[in-house]
Amino acid sequence: MFKAVSKALEGTEWQVVGNALDGQLGIDKYIETRADVITLDVTMPIMDGLETAKKLVEINPNVKIIMLFCDG
Repeated sequence: MFKAVSKALEGTEWQVVGNALDGQLGIDKYIETRADVITLDVTMPIMDGLETAKKLVEINPNVKIIMLFCDG
């Protein structure tokens, strides 16, 4: 998914500031970067995308999240 999102953002005003392989690392990366928008895969290891999203909202109720389902 990382490559697909990064490629889709090429040539736009958006910049990828980090990637994470699982939900917990995603939360850690958000705390580090405070990115404007987060993309999450519903099916992530350790902590799925839905649980990760809930925790991100606890950290910042105004966080913007795009939820994806990537099969494969």
